[in-house]
Amino acid sequence: MRILVERTRELFRKGLPLVQCVAPNLRIDIELFSRGGLAVLDAIESIGYNTLEQRPSLTGAAKLKLIGRALGEHALTYARR
Repeated sequence: MRILVERTRELFRKGLPLVQCVAPNLRIDIELFSRGGLAVLDAIESIGYNTLEQRPSLTGAAKLKLIGRALGEHALTYARR
């Protein structure tokens, strides 16, 4: 599981810059998907990669932080419209 998490984390990180290549109205969604995926991978790591006995999850605060970051990163895109 550790190898899969590390590989997936690398793919998400490599894909994040591609957010700028999609239509502006899709950027927040794609960024949230990627950053949410990274956060879930961190949660899997924090439970010792044992996803069969414990489900990885994000707290409400972590989800709000992800949303705030995505909105902040793309606020200028929407302000220019």
